[in-house]
Amino acid sequence: MEKVNSSLSNRNVMWVLVFLRIAIGWHFLFEGLSKLFTPGWTAAEYLATSRWIFAPIFHWMVDTPGVLNVVDIINVWALIFIGLFLMLGLFTRVSAIAGMVLLFLYYIAHPPFVKLEFGVPVEGNYMIINKTLIELLALAVLTFIPTGKFLGLDSLSYLFKRNTKETDFSKSIESQEGQIVSTAQVKRREWLKSALTMPIIGAFGFALMKKKKWESYEEKNLIDASTGASVKNLNVTHLKDLKGQIPSAKIADKDFSRLILGGNLLSGYSHSRDLIYVSQLVKAYHHRDKIFATFLLAEKCGINTLLTNPIMATMIDEYWKRGIGKIQFISDCAGLEYDRGVYASRRQHVAYGSLCC
Repeated sequence: MEKVNSSLSNRNVMWVLVFLRIAIGWHFLFEGLSKLFTPGWTAAEYLATSRWIFAPIFHWMVDTPGVLNVVDIINVWALIFIGLFLMLGLFTRVSAIAGMVLLFLYYIAHPPFVKLEFGVPVEGNYMIINKTLIELLALAVLTFIPTGKFLGLDSLSYLFKRNTKETDFSKSIESQEGQIVSTAQVKRREWLKSALTMPIIGAFGFALMKKKKWESYEEKNLIDASTGASVKNLNVTHLKDLKGQIPSAKIADKDFSRLILGGNLLSGYSHSRDLIYVSQLVKAYHHRDKIFATFLLAEKCGINTLLTNPIMATMIDEYWKRGIGKIQFISDCAGLEYDRGVYASRRQHVAYGSLCC
């Protein structure tokens, strides 16, 4: 009885691990296809905002267009193939190891350490532990347990090897229920079992199709390129297409880029009149990490000056103290009376040291 219970327990554990493998594969495949179908997607911003000890390597990748192009291609197709193989249970161990390497690179590019969490929106940052590390550890477990042979296409190699060794195909075996089942029947069951992961790919494809159909409905039917408020097709230039930096000019003893970054949206002023909900959307989008990433992106393009409300001064000070960048700012009076605005600007000039008014 104990042997039977142990066998059932092991099978239950294997089923749980199979579902874990499929879930991680689903995540990888979705991430890869999302990047593949996003026009102009690049890892440049993610790499450029890396701040840990490996940051110089990631920054070099961004500054070397050929290398960045290779990194983007490897990133996309590695996610796709790793996800596909994990879902199918094919080359499971190799796929799990490759997934661990990819997740490890993601982790060291943006580790969830104190004062290093800036750069991209984080999901589940608990100091050192985040979802990337958890998924990496889950793949580490899967490398030691042959879930692909339990349920997946890896079992086909096992069946082929066994076929070459068997000589008596008419031999019968006794099933766990005590019934006599022919070897041919057992083989058919095992072949069917090995193919059970195939419908998962179909489910993924159906879900992706429904998602793309919903997105295309919105884009094709709710946006009018001629009369609507939004442009239908945006030809966005990316950091990897940068050919040079914006020229600068001197005012007194300070260098200013000829293009200045506007600060209204960053500081929460959307100027949406009676559409009050827009302000909440703008503030939700322009959180601290997004603002810092915008500053850094502007500096990469040669934009060294921000025109903003004095309310942004403390955030800019944090940006400087962390050593992320050196963007300077011009402060307006933020609706204050002129004398009060100048006084506030001078006081912040003393506090933050790089304010022009």
